[in-house]
Amino acid sequence: MNLTEKQLLKAYKKKINRIADDCDWKTYFSAEEICFIVHSIITKKGNEIKYSHIDLCILYKLKIADLDLTDDEWRESYGIPEIIHLLYNLITTIEI
Repeated sequence: MNLTEKQLLKAYKKKINRIADDCDWKTYFSAEEICFIVHSIITKKGNEIKYSHIDLCILYKLKIADLDLTDDEWRESYGIPEIIHLLYNLITTIEI
């Protein structure tokens, strides 16, 4: 993949700011929305990804569940940079 984690984070922030402006600031994005946005950024930048945004979402949810955090711990520990880091690692290290 010719997209760095930093570039993905920047593109993701730009995309969610645009979405938030369109819908009068949305404060929560579901796992499905996050994975769809990340998947679309990667593919629109000319990169191939070996699985669909649905498969990415399943992997993302499994990884989050594996962290075994409460909702409060998740919110305190994982902001946008941490979420993008987690997804970037999934995308670049897991083969399906």
